[in-house]
Amino acid sequence: MLSSRWSILPTHNRTPKPWLTGLGKIPASRTAVTDPLRNGVTNDTLLRALRAVELIRAMEPVDLPCQVFSSFLYVVSHDACHMQAMKHELRLSDSSSSRLSDWVSQYHRLENRKGLGLIHKIPDPSNRGRRLLVLTEKGQQLSDQIESVLTATD
Repeated sequence: MLSSRWSILPTHNRTPKPWLTGLGKIPASRTAVTDPLRNGVTNDTLLRALRAVELIRAMEPVDLPCQVFSSFLYVVSHDACHMQAMKHELRLSDSSSSRLSDWVSQYHRLENRKGLGLIHKIPDPSNRGRRLLVLTEKGQQLSDQIESVLTATD
């Protein structure tokens, strides 16, 4: 008699398919991951990373592109960096690096909205054609919160 795992096959053809052989039962440890009603934590480290991302998401009522997170985290890890360095490291176009640094700074140039206010864009005193990206006080506070979440030992 065929096991219940074959009950998904149509009634007119109950022969096991070659691609189904060897599947067996799904281990209990895997069902917890795929059951959409469960929310048990399976990786504490990545849960902390999620919490860090949520700190940034809470600042903007609309969805933020991943590049906004990357831009902020780049400046956090390279304070007082050149905008061109961020563009090069994150492989951004000129327009993307400008748009993203605007969004993370005081002025979001799309739809005349305010930016997140996490960085200042200031001219480089040694080369007026370059911009330095420097954390604001608000940006430093968020950076400290993120670091605290990531280094927490639960």
